[in-house]
Amino acid sequence: MTHKHPFDEYIDLVDEHDNVIGKKKRSEIYAKNLSNFRVVDAFIINSKKEIWIPRRTVNKRIFPLCLDTSMGGHVETGETYEHAFKREMRE
Repeated sequence: MTHKHPFDEYIDLVDEHDNVIGKKKRSEIYAKNLSNFRVVDAFIINSKKEIWIPRRTVNKRIFPLCLDTSMGGHVETGETYEHAFKREMRE
């Protein structure tokens, strides 16, 4: 049985130059162990030079509710990096 993420959106696959070469559902990407897709990440540092460590949400596929290294996520099909960044920060 394959795992189906509750938000099984389409994600662009890219080549080594970040050119879109196709798209697949998130569940297919994870099932095939692919790594050629786009993501965004953000690190928040306060005025004391301390980094904020976020906690993963309960519905994460791996390590739910554990501490994470950054905030971010997948860039969905047709989405720009900037739009993905803004969406992920809201989420």
